[in-house]
Amino acid sequence: MKTALLVDDYAPIRELLLDVLQHAFVGIEVKQAENLKQALDWSNQQTFSIALVDLNLPDGSGIDLIVRLREEHPQTFIVVSTVFDDDHNLFSALGAGAHGYILKEESRGKLIALLEGIIQGNPPLSPGIARRLIQHFNHTPKKIKDAYQLSPREKEVLQLIAAGKQRKEIARELNISVHTTSDYIKVIYRKLNVSSRSEAAIKAISLQLS
Repeated sequence: MKTALLVDDYAPIRELLLDVLQHAFVGIEVKQAENLKQALDWSNQQTFSIALVDLNLPDGSGIDLIVRLREEHPQTFIVVSTVFDDDHNLFSALGAGAHGYILKEESRGKLIALLEGIIQGNPPLSPGIARRLIQHFNHTPKKIKDAYQLSPREKEVLQLIAAGKQRKEIARELNISVHTTSDYIKVIYRKLNVSSRSEAAIKAISLQLS
């Protein structure tokens, strides 16, 4: 990560997140915005490697910025940083295209670790948010839309991945072998262009909410 857009209206939080970004990605250049207008102005001037976006801004919603970034700068890795852990904000942000969702209440060390995980292909999700995603899929089953040309069986496997099921559990639930399950997962990863279970789970959410 070489450049970052940091969007938050509260100066002390911006200072904290600036410190977190600089420790997670040594040498990163950070542009700061305290409202939606400033953030949009920065996005019109350059493309950022990563954007850390607050949802509740004085002149609008961070969701609008997420949508703009996904449309005009699809290579930007977008992470929501917020105090809101409710379903409405979480799924609105992920549905708009955010790649991660972290809570400001996390410790400085935890925030740094979550962002560092991006390099290893792990979407940054606060532990409480990850649990909420699993609960959502366990209690609110939905059909995954016909995107990425997934077969009916691949959609079933993806649904179970998003629900937090392990390979043996998926195999048992679908009455197939673990080897066959692994083959399905490889195909799903290739079709979705992801490399981890958490990425696949987030992709499943975006397919359901788009």
